[in-house]
Amino acid sequence: MAANDKTVRLTLKKSRYGRTPGHAECLAGLGLRRIRQTVEVADTPENRGMINKVAYLLQIEEQKPMRLNTIKPGKGAKPAGKRRGRGHSAGQGKTSGRGVKGQHSRSGGFHKTGFEGGQTPIQRRLPKIGFVSRRGARTAEVRLHELARFADQDVTLDTLKQASIVPKTTIKAKVIVSGALEVAVRLQGVTATAGARKLIEAAGGSVA
Repeated sequence: MAANDKTVRLTLKKSRYGRTPGHAECLAGLGLRRIRQTVEVADTPENRGMINKVAYLLQIEEQKPMRLNTIKPGKGAKPAGKRRGRGHSAGQGKTSGRGVKGQHSRSGGFHKTGFEGGQTPIQRRLPKIGFVSRRGARTAEVRLHELARFADQDVTLDTLKQASIVPKTTIKAKVIVSGALEVAVRLQGVTATAGARKLIEAAGGSVA
């Protein structure tokens, strides 16, 4: 980055009143008119000269290039947790952030997540719904119209895998009625529903 591209962030932290005329002119030249005002000026020799004269009135923040070893969370983004039960010095007063009496104020007053004081917790009150089929990971459905690319060919499980119609992990496939089929195909080791079998045989194919 070129020197004239750098900037300096200035904040007026003390009043400009009662200062010497020369210092007041420097603050005006930097664009600072009132206390706690913040400006960003170019890092030039002229501005540096004025900053050095009134540095005791300013809070100066240099604009440094970002580096991997300087990256950190923004100020206030990660507040420190309360140090409960560590006495007055922890900053929460007499009870150290634990409140007055009760289970949570005692040592060992912990209960597992979901515990509702002994009554049946909500994860047991609600009924189970549905299930995940173990067979679904190894079986696949083939739509009838997807067989049109295998005109006058034998269709096996390996053929369907090579055409990316079924996943590589499939061990069993079944043809279902979806769309139309106008070419003859011969299924080998691939089953079909009753409706799909009827349409395949009507188109001149067969199911072995």
